[in-house]
Amino acid sequence: EVTSAIPQQAGASSSSALTAAWCALIATRAGKALDREWVAHATWRVEVAFFDEPGGMMDQVMCAMGGVRTVDFHPAFATHPVACPSGEWLLIDSEEPKDTLGILSRAKHQRLELLEDWGASLHAGVFPERPKQWDLNDHRLMDATVGIQSVSADGRALLETGGASCQAIGQRLTEHHRWLSEGIDVSTERIDTLLEQAAQLGACGGKITGSGGGGTAFAVFPDGKRQPAVDAFRATGARVIPINLGAEGVRIEVN
Repeated sequence: EVTSAIPQQAGASSSSALTAAWCALIATRAGKALDREWVAHATWRVEVAFFDEPGGMMDQVMCAMGGVRTVDFHPAFATHPVACPSGEWLLIDSEEPKDTLGILSRAKHQRLELLEDWGASLHAGVFPERPKQWDLNDHRLMDATVGIQSVSADGRALLETGGASCQAIGQRLTEHHRWLSEGIDVSTERIDTLLEQAAQLGACGGKITGSGGGGTAFAVFPDGKRQPAVDAFRATGARVIPINLGAEGVRIEVN
């Protein structure tokens, strides 16, 4: 029996969670000891590599391995646990359908082509003069790409240092969302409005989750401020789900 408390096809990793569970079950039934990192890679191979799809591996790693983590893919795969930041977290469902593959393909492939044309390296921080033939949309996409890398590195440093405040994390989430919404066009008017409402209800910040174009967002509130926001959202008919960070990841239970 499959049960789920999270929205499906909404950027909340429902498919990755289910696939990770299946990979863990199949491996265990085959006599393999539970290895969460192996499950993460197996889940990615099943969901992404097999179908030659444009998705990343972040969802698979988190569903399989759990916790709060940094994840690196260059120069090689590496993941390390970090302390949970402070605050209370809320998943907000826009209830808008999303085109995961279409959004990912456009957001990924177009920017990779521009980076190759530019000769830039996000990993090395090398940003030469931009090609003169670029139009305003090309510049906007690359401004967003560099901005996202910068705010992500800043947020990672906060998590690795430990003790990151709700305000500090929230500020970076909101900046990240601004780049995604205004720079890459992966948000929607509905999601932007829900995040603005969250801020008015006391959230320190938040962003869209998943590939975008609909689906869910999340926000972080100071301790004690989430439940009043939940009540206010639900009074307007919005679907919100309180969530907690740091769960253990995939596990096998034998009854």
